[in-house]
Amino acid sequence: AEDSNYLAAARSSDDGYTWTNPTSIGAFSVTPHLLALDNGMVAVLYGRPGLHIRASTDSGQTWSESIPLVGPPEAELGIEELQEALDATLNIGVEKFTCANTDIVVTGPDRVLVAYSDFQYKDRHGVRRKAIKVREVIVTPPAMSN
Repeated sequence: AEDSNYLAAARSSDDGYTWTNPTSIGAFSVTPHLLALDNGMVAVLYGRPGLHIRASTDSGQTWSESIPLVGPPEAELGIEELQEALDATLNIGVEKFTCANTDIVVTGPDRVLVAYSDFQYKDRHGVRRKAIKVREVIVTPPAMSN
């Protein structure tokens, strides 16, 4: 059977009557969020394992490399970690970085606040705990080159 655990997008140009075949955006995803920002950018937030964000300057036709907000970059995640995450419950031993049950709020034309869990957080005593964090992310187009 074909692997269908990746984050994908399909497009419609006729008000949803027909759709293109899905194209991959990321290797995995749990509870993705897709946002259109007033600066013309589109951002997608997704994860498990970790939490990642990508941006698009062309309405989602192409995407930037992913930026990890929690955990390592996608390229550093091995297939075993991906499979564990796909099969996991909320067991902290398996969910190494975050449960990726996130929320996101647009706060400006180029910025969002992301609420997420971080299983690697260390408190002031150095004890690892699950923490709920909020982080501002600024989404801007890449610099134009001449």
